[in-house]
Amino acid sequence: RAVVQHREPQLVPQQPQSKVCRIPRVWSFCSMRLRDRQKSAQILELTRQQVVRRGAKPPGHLVLSYIQRNNGIFEAMHTRWPAAVALFKKSLETMPANATTRYLLGMAHLEAGENMDAITSFHQAILLDPDFKAPYVREPRRCLAWVGSYEKAASACEAGLARHPVTPHASYNLALARFGL
Repeated sequence: RAVVQHREPQLVPQQPQSKVCRIPRVWSFCSMRLRDRQKSAQILELTRQQVVRRGAKPPGHLVLSYIQRNNGIFEAMHTRWPAAVALFKKSLETMPANATTRYLLGMAHLEAGENMDAITSFHQAILLDPDFKAPYVREPRRCLAWVGSYEKAASACEAGLARHPVTPHASYNLALARFGL
């Protein structure tokens, strides 16, 4: 059994022991995002530079996508939607099969009032990961906002409930959609 020792993050770039150790390191620095954004951003940038220098081969492309996505989350947390959308799109260029980034891109489009783009992103997230519950809950709400989309909203809610039977938000949205029919 391996024993993991906790070390304080250092701002001096170091060579990683292996490619696989980059991902947990990036996770820990992303968790610092709210406590110390400047330090987190500096460390993420150093990690990004190491990955780029070694080439975006697996798992490097995963690390780059994760860093870009987390930078997009930071922008979204500060309601800078155009910057968030750009970073989420950059993350998808690096790793197109990322359902979470597609969902987050949909949420950014939703906040920017780009409903069709939001629904497209939610559908893509569901296609990539049918067990991802969040797009099933968000997508019907947008359909409800459009006149004449109650059938689509009910259908989306039913699909979500078939996959995730205990989802109160989907049940609520389904009730609203059926009431609107």
